Amino acid sequence: MRPDTARKVRIGVLAAVTLLVLYVGGRLTYAAGGLAEDACRNPAPVLPGWALVFISLAFFGAGRLATGLRTDNDAPHIPPLARAGTGGRLAAHAALATVFLLGVGALAYETVGVWPNPWKLQPITNYVRCATAADPLTTSLVAAVISFFVGHWLWFPARRRG
Repeated sequence: MRPDTARKVRIGVLAAVTLLVLYVGGRLTYAAGGLAEDACRNPAPVLPGWALVFISLAFFGAGRLATGLRTDNDAPHIPPLARAGTGGRLAAHAALATVFLLGVGALAYETVGVWPNPWKLQPITNYVRCATAADPLTTSLVAAVISFFVGHWLWFPARRRG
């Protein structure tokens, strides 16, 4: 593929993903505004849990496959932000540490929610079940987008040989 065509394809894919993220964010905002207090008392599962897991795994794999769209002839194993110099490396490490810190916080919250706790915190899985019952399409879209980005983020592009 010619370099200008490859660049246009990458820009098109980036634009499509950006529009998808904006659409999902808009749907989330709209759906959150319409929730009543009793919306999640007895959620009736419209979408089975296994289907949401399958959707997430499929988009995780698609995110992994999409790393082939990224090209970097200079240093394919180093993220672009980290190549920007010392400030870029510091920003990349700070972003990575923040993501891991948020992940640890989410796991801690889930742990406290599952155990009997004096604060009456509910586990994150209850919120996912509620969201799936209230709006299965938006929940599936959010799960797909997050899974795609995680699958895409965990792998570097393949090194070009030859």
